[in-house]
Order: sequence, then C-alpha cells, then structure tokens
Amino acid sequence: MLIWNTRRSRGDQFHVELERYLRRATPEYLRVHHKHVRATALKEFFSNEALITPTVSIHQELDWRGFRGRMLSASYVPKPRMPHYRETMRGFEEIFRRHQVNGKIIIEYVTEMYISRFL
Repeated sequence: MLIWNTRRSRGDQFHVELERYLRRATPEYLRVHHKHVRATALKEFFSNEALITPTVSIHQELDWRGFRGRMLSASYVPKPRMPHYRETMRGFEEIFRRHQVNGKIIIEYVTEMYISRFL
C-alpha cells in the first residue's frame, strides 16, 4: 500500500493562492511533487498487479504556528539560515493573514491510497 496526502490546489481563494505562491517562491516544489509519478511507474512498482485506488477527503485546521510548521515540513520550502527563508515565511504569513478566520485556516487534502498485492 502506498498513501499520499495531496493538498487541494483549487476550490477556494486560499488554496489557489497558496498553490500559486508555492510555484513561484519555492522552485523545488514542481520538481518533487508526487503528481509527477506516472500510473505506469505505480503499476511497475506493484509488479503490474491490479491497483485499487480509493480516496478520502481530510483537512487540517491550523493556527499560524501550525501552518508555519506544516509549510516548513515540506522538503521544498527553505529552512532557517537558507537563502530566501525570511521572504518565503513572510509570504506564507501574508497568505495566512488574508485567509484566516478566528486565527485559523483550513488546509484540505485528498488522501490517495494505492493498494495491490506485492509479489
């Protein structure tokens, strides 16, 4: 079984703006995104067995500290002492402030599961 949580990139202004910002401010984002994995590679990984691919919608409700931590946990986001760290964090903070309600934002995901027999 392989499981991915895919953050929604559409649906409301927050998700659209966050996706646009990640594409612009974090050059690694598009290179490491798991959506680049093709169905043929998944079938090969699972020894060409039939794949079952259920999905489940989930979300995270985060305050600024949680949102900042969530963004920093991504490999493509600059870490402290790296170039562009401060400006990237300022951008995240501006997005958070524009879209927060009562000090929180909601990030929506689709959990994608790839299930097959492993030979």
